[in-house]
Amino acid sequence: MKHITIVAALFIAASTWGQTPWQFKAKVDPGKTGFLLEGSIGNKYPITMYLEFDRLCHQSGDNKWNYTYRLKGWYYYNDRKIKLPLIGYDKNFEVDNDSREKIALYVPVNILDEIDEKTNCELESYKEIFIAENSEQSGFISFQNMRWKLDGKKSFLPVKLKEIQRPDTETKVTITLEVRNMEMFSFNLTDNLSDLKDAYDQPYNRHIDNIEILASKAAGNDFYLIFSFAHPSVLGSIGFGHCGAGVEEYLGFLHISSLEVKEFKYCLTESCYAYFDLESRCTYDANFPEKGIQKNSAESDY
Repeated sequence: MKHITIVAALFIAASTWGQTPWQFKAKVDPGKTGFLLEGSIGNKYPITMYLEFDRLCHQSGDNKWNYTYRLKGWYYYNDRKIKLPLIGYDKNFEVDNDSREKIALYVPVNILDEIDEKTNCELESYKEIFIAENSEQSGFISFQNMRWKLDGKKSFLPVKLKEIQRPDTETKVTITLEVRNMEMFSFNLTDNLSDLKDAYDQPYNRHIDNIEILASKAAGNDFYLIFSFAHPSVLGSIGFGHCGAGVEEYLGFLHISSLEVKEFKYCLTESCYAYFDLESRCTYDANFPEKGIQKNSAESDY
């Protein structure tokens, strides 16, 4: 049996050696994406709640400030810690030129029940509901002061919550080089983008939401990588304002020699607020990534 195990191990090793002996990998580690809240229902039942903004559920064509975002999450009673699913919305609208907001969270009858624009972002049948809404005097609301009731009941109980965690927009983007399936080199892209600017020429908030490996090459102890990455033009704009739905895209070049960074550079290729003609756009040669990235126009530099 021991002999068979050794033979199997050698076979696996031989199969591994037959594969590409090196490769680049890239990943985006998101920050904290949701709200973690702790508090109680009716000043009597301690609970823990977790919520995330999901996606746009509805937006009025007549008034862009009338919009509704879906919410998703869960909550549990601290003495049981059995999660109850939550789906709901954060609705923003105007009444007589006064900004209003309403938050509703449902515990659905069926765990797979959904809300969408067809249902007016509401859930007709539910087990429980949490509600928070402002008046003309109260202004902005949050998850911290809500009301709760069971379906079929008329009276609500107060819900007091405090934020333990807020969403963090910072991401960590890492490029690694694996040799014989072992990580031998790691490059923190986020920490090397300190001069990134947003659409308003302000320092960007360390948020990259997409990275893609485009071309790579090895030559002895030298490795070359061409990649692209992108971030929203204006983080947190939810599609509103100047470049609110825009995306900034870049080409990047990394030269590693003897497992150390020899050269790193990047170039903006697509932008909501900067114009690029074809002659000044950054390019690369997928067959010769060692050439790096260049601009077609000799007069342009980056």
